[in-house]
Parts: sequence; C-alpha cells; structure tokens
Amino acid sequence: MYSLLGPEENIMHLTFAPEKHGFALKQLCAMDTGISLTSLKQEEFPFHKLLRDYFHSRRPRFPNKINSPFIDGGTVFQKRVWGLIRLIPYGKCITYHELAAMAGSPGGARAVGLACGANPLVLIIPCHRVVAVKGLGGFAGGAGVKKALLDLEGSCSDLRE
Repeated sequence: MYSLLGPEENIMHLTFAPEKHGFALKQLCAMDTGISLTSLKQEEFPFHKLLRDYFHSRRPRFPNKINSPFIDGGTVFQKRVWGLIRLIPYGKCITYHELAAMAGSPGGARAVGLACGANPLVLIIPCHRVVAVKGLGGFAGGAGVKKALLDLEGSCSDLRE
C-alpha cells in the first residue's frame, strides 16, 4: 500500500513507508505553501490510474516535472542522483556504485544510498531499481516491497535478499 501527498493535480510525496508519510505530512503542513490538502481514497486521486497501470505491469508515463517542495528541498547531490535514477529504464537495475560514478562521485555509493533513502517520490523516481553489488540493498518501504517491485518489472531476477 502506498501513501501520497499533494493537491489533486500534483504528486508531492509518494512512499511505501508509513512513517515517512507521516513525517512528510507534518512538514508540508508546517510550510507556507498555500496548498490545500484534501483526503481522498486512492482510487479518487487523479494519478491513481497511472499508479494502477504500473501495478498491473503496464508502463505508465509518469510526469516529467513534478512540483514538490520535497524535491526542491533536496541537496544538489540528491537532485543529481534523483535525476539519474529517473533515467533507469523499466525492467533494468544499476548498482549504487555505478550510480555514484555516474553522479560524479566514484566511491560515493553510501551517499547514493542515502539519496535513495531520501527520495520523496518512489516509483516516479524509481530508486528500487538501484541495488547493491551483492543483493537488494535498502529500501524505505522494506526489502519485501523492493523485491516485489523488481519482480513486477522483471528486474534483477538473479538477486538474493
């Protein structure tokens, strides 16, 4: 089960981790954004069809630009990593080490892992496609969710938990 935040026309935060959702909701309410949040059932949210398509193994086109204070509040390095993660194709994986090199920080695999953990838009920024050299690696929604997402996409089928 995923949790999302945003006004009806935009996704500002998307996670599988309930504690991250609660923290993001508190942060958003504390910001002076002028945004009015409405509680909707998932099937009533305008982006539900995109997410439903994803979970039914159809490859939706997620929006290229999302207006999110959580993205805007990321560090320069996090934004660089998140941008690179968005380029990982459906059904493919790369390692934290490979992503660190792409981000211009060879040896920065741990920093890439931290950027993945701070990702405010899972699926849209598909950090589940970033894996450890020898296994799944971490995921804010838990290893079981990460493995299920990779299995859904047919990604990294040789990985062990």
